[in-house]
This record gives sequence, structure tokens and C-alpha cells, in this order.
Amino acid sequence: MSIIAECDGLPLAVKVIGGLLCQKNIRRSDWTKVLNDSTWPVSQMPEELNYAVYLSYQDLNPELQSCFLHYALLPKNTVFGYDRIVAMWISEGFVHGNSQDLEVLGKEYYDQLIARNLLEPDPRYVDHGVCNMHDIVRSFAQYLTRDEALVTQKSEAGLINNINPQNIIRISLKTNGSESNGLGWSSLQAHISPRTLIFAGKIKINPDGTDTSRLPEKIAKMKLLQCIDLSNCKRMVKLPGGIGKLRQLRGFPAHVEGDWCSLEELGPLNWLTSLRIHGLENVSSSSFAIKARLGEKVCLSYLYLQCTSSSGGAHQMVKQEEQQHIEKVFDELCPPPCLEKLAIEGYFSQRLPKWMTSTAIVSLGCLRILFMEDLPYCIELPDSLFQLPSLEFLQISSAPAIKHVGPEFLLPHHHEHPSALENFGSDLKIEVSRCHGLERISNLPNLQNLVIIECLELQVLEGLPALHRLTLEDYDMKTLPGYLKDVNPRDLHVDCDVPLLASIGKGKSSLEWDKFSHIKQVNAYADDDDNNIERKWYVKYTIDPFSFKTNISPSADASGGVPHGQKAALEAGAIIASAEEEAMEPITTLRVVVRQSDVGHCK
Repeated sequence: MSIIAECDGLPLAVKVIGGLLCQKNIRRSDWTKVLNDSTWPVSQMPEELNYAVYLSYQDLNPELQSCFLHYALLPKNTVFGYDRIVAMWISEGFVHGNSQDLEVLGKEYYDQLIARNLLEPDPRYVDHGVCNMHDIVRSFAQYLTRDEALVTQKSEAGLINNINPQNIIRISLKTNGSESNGLGWSSLQAHISPRTLIFAGKIKINPDGTDTSRLPEKIAKMKLLQCIDLSNCKRMVKLPGGIGKLRQLRGFPAHVEGDWCSLEELGPLNWLTSLRIHGLENVSSSSFAIKARLGEKVCLSYLYLQCTSSSGGAHQMVKQEEQQHIEKVFDELCPPPCLEKLAIEGYFSQRLPKWMTSTAIVSLGCLRILFMEDLPYCIELPDSLFQLPSLEFLQISSAPAIKHVGPEFLLPHHHEHPSALENFGSDLKIEVSRCHGLERISNLPNLQNLVIIECLELQVLEGLPALHRLTLEDYDMKTLPGYLKDVNPRDLHVDCDVPLLASIGKGKSSLEWDKFSHIKQVNAYADDDDNNIERKWYVKYTIDPFSFKTNISPSADASGGVPHGQKAALEAGAIIASAEEEAMEPITTLRVVVRQSDVGHCK
């Protein structure tokens, strides 16, 4: 409690100190050291920065400190996947270890920063794939590197020269202007010491310059080069022949217009940890897929296989021979047993690859995450999913021919082997999104977390006795689905449009009441589209002890507007309850806060 008191009631400080204490032994002496740390009374830091963050930073080893400070250089509100971040840390020399284990060690550093609450996982990305950094934490890190790093989101050249250019070794720039008024290269030429340069936005390399279309042949002389990212060089037409001489090269995401790499070139790259293959509809023969030798890549953790469905796919009928061809190509792309994440997108055949059938899928015993997106003709999920003991997350998106989710998890004759399904699915999260033909989700006795997004035809939820959290997201639904009466999750989370939320907000008098009133906790939200504010309006309901709170008018229009007097009360913190809601739960204490400016509107 004394440590909490030192946090001065700041939630961020409590989170960060909690992350720090999680790394300590649960001994009074260790926690007392944190409490008595001399950093707490230090006054050199600006008041707006948090001493709790400094305590956590001090507790990091030097490698983690460097990784933490480097993360603060990344332009704010720009998405960086953890694989790109780890590649930069390795290139900077922050990650030390066996050359074949650097990516694994870098991911461990990334996870440690999350565990300490110095990085915050973005909930829109599975498996902590993308993180954010709290503004105060970012400011703290940039304060520590203020003498050697320059971070700006402005395009004015004058700001680049505010610090002595002789001291700057890292520069991070984000411009918001167009290419015509972007930051000019000339404004950077005074800086002669940088070893790191991060750009986001439009940069004018020189007057009348354009995007480069080639890399210099002499790049082969950069023997220690470890990472090249050409993913946004859309005019790149050719790679230098000597690029294969870069023996230290670890990451090579490239997008080359008009010239395609052959799958055969992947054959000897047996130490790959992550692989994305696009444009598989262009593979002329399954023999090329065989030469990719995916099954021999014993370190492969992540595999992404993509077809461009615009070549056939979702909006055009694909000929039977085209479907058979893509089946044969995918049949030869069987991943190794060590694979943990698999994503398949744009696959345009009814039948899934042979290695996803019941007799073969058992070899993927390490698979944790399975994405299946934009499968216009696929009529069934991989059968025998119960044979994937490590499966944590299954996402099925834009698969209109899938009608039922559930049988794939049932063990044939499971009544003869009940222990085989005893715990399966208890750690599994399933998300179904824009599967417009989906009619039923059933027979998942241990499933605890289910997300349903824009599945218009879904009518039945049954056989889900362990369901802990149910999420519904659909901004076009006019009423809550009737199947809510058939399930009893502990938590229901709803994202909908304003009229439906206003109806839910009527409480007991609402036509929606009987659909959700039996659920222990309900949180429903709607966006304020006019002001671009996500989840501005809400309804929050708890069954025991009873609580019903909302900040939306029962008569709100599509814009979420509320009468002026009611809006003033809401902003003052009052809870608006209808007469029927008052009758449901007697009011014993009422506190009304009225501002001077609102007196004329109160009656």
C-alpha cells in the first residue's frame, strides 16, 4: 500500500510498478527495496514525467534498455509489426546471442517490455503483433535520449537543426505533408553522425528525384548488412545479382512490380523463421511448389500463403480447372511441424489442401494461430481441428460458403474417448467475420471466447456451456440477435449503431431487454461518426449487484445527438435513468452536480 501511495493515484504509475514487481520475488525485502529506491524523491526530471517509469527502466538490463529507448524513436500512430521491430534491434546490435537464435531472443525482449507494461498490445492485432507506447512513457524515453536522438513529426526544416547536429546519432522523422511540400533532404545534410534514420511520410531526396527502381550492384560489399525493407518501393524492377552474397542478411521483405520470384529460390533457405508468399495463382506448375521445400524449414514459425482473388475469386466464377490447379499448388506447400502461425488468404477452391485434412493435420501439433480469410468457395473448415492441441486462436473471415462452425472440433466416436475432449478449447478464441452464409455455431463445450462480426444469417448458438465472453460487432443490425437468449456468457460486448444502442438504453422498457437481461455483464457501444469519436456512447449493465448506466438518450437520432439539457447533465456526471429503471432498483442516494452555466436548462 505504501508503494501504491507513492504512485500518487496515477493509473499508469500503478501499471508500470506492477509490471516491475512481477519481475521480483514475492518477498517483503524485495518490495521494500522498490519502496525505498532513491529514485522516488529525485527532482531533476520534469514534473510531467513519471518516476515509476524511471524505476522500471533502471531495472532493465542494458540490452533491454537499448531496445526500449529505440522503440520510442518509432513514429507515433504508425504501425510496426514486432518482426520489423526485432529486425531493427538486431541490426542495431542490441540483441546478443547465437546467430540462429537472435529473432527468438529479440521476441523475448519484446515480450518482457510488454510484461512490464512499458509497451501496450494493440487489441486489434492477435498475439501482441503490434504494440503502442503510452505518451508519458514515450516522452520519458525521448527525454533520456534528448542529447543524441531527434524525433519530430513536423515537416519544417528549421526544427531539424534545433540540436547540435554533431551529437545526433539517431533521427526519426514523420511528415504529414504531400510529396511537394515534404521534408527536403538538404535539411538533413548538416547531420554527419547518424547511424539510424527512420522516415515516415514524404521525403524529397533531391530536386526532381523519384522513387528508385534499382539497388546498386556494390551493395554486395556491405558484408554485415542484415535487413533490407523494400516493401514500399513500388518502382523497383530489379534486384542486384550480388545480393545473394550478403551472408548476414536476415530479413528481406520486397515488393517487385512486373518481375516475379520463383518458388524454387526458396528451396535452400532452410533457416527462415517467417515467410510470406503472395500471388500463388501465378505459379504455373505444382512442381515449382515442391521445389520450395517448405517442409524442410525447421525454424519456420510463421507462414502466410496468399492468392490474389481478383484474378477470379470472390466476384467472378472461377473455372473448375483453375480450382484444381490451385489445389495442386497448395497441396505441395505443406509446412513443417514446428509452424506456430498459419494464414491463408484468397484461396479459391472448394477443397482445402490435403495437409489440412484429418489424417495429416495432426502433424501441425505446434500450431497456435490459424487465419483463414477471403475463401469464396471453401465449403468447410479443416476437419479434426481437435487434433491441434496448441490451437489458441481461429479466425474465419469472408468465407460465405461456410454454414456451420463446430463439427470440426468433435472427435469421431468421442463418447468412447471422453478424456480426449476434456480440456480442448478452454484456451481457444474463435472469431468469425463477414461469413454471410454462416447459420449455426454449435458443439463447442469448452469454448470460452467467441467473436461474431457481421454474420447476417447466423441464427443458432448452442452447445456452448462454458462461454465466458461473447463479442458482437455489426453496425448494420437493427436489433439484437435472438440467439442471445440461448447462451449465458459472463460478459457480452456489443458494438452497434446509435439507434440500436438507444433502444438498448431504454432498459426494461426496451424490446431488446429480454435478449440480454439474463447475462451477468453487458457493455454496448456506438461511435460518434460526426466527430470521429469511437465508442462515445455506451450502455453498461450488471445483473448483480444491479447497475444500469448510459450516456445516450432513448430518443437519440442516427448521429447520436441528445437534447441540450440532457447532454449538460451527462457531461456533469449524472446518470440518466428512465422511470421504469428507477422502479427496478430503488434509489437510496442521489447526487446531482449542476454547473453555473447549466442553471437555465435545469427544471
